[in-house]
Amino acid sequence: MRCYRTSTGLFVGTQAEGGDAFSRIVVPDDKPALLNFLNALAGEQQPEPAERVTPSAPPPIQPAPSRQPTGPITLADAETFIQEADHRQLASLAENVILRMRELGKGAGL
Repeated sequence: MRCYRTSTGLFVGTQAEGGDAFSRIVVPDDKPALLNFLNALAGEQQPEPAERVTPSAPPPIQPAPSRQPTGPITLADAETFIQEADHRQLASLAENVILRMRELGKGAGL
């Protein structure tokens, strides 16, 4: 693959982009040769390392407040749960209600 390198060292794809002063570079297509080319190129230009920043430890994750009721569950608690539940939770709840109603129906002779 042919590329062009400007006088400032920038690689471009066409001679027009290269401007007045450019050099033609043949970049290898196969992986081993390309890696050698890139490593040699990296050896040409060793930029000054930027100021080293040591990442600080992230703050500890605070657990979410517990939503467990402190006393017996009331009808209002059940209604609140139903209003805030997502699809998966509602499907599970509906399935359990149906199973419980069948159990109660068998005991009543229904």
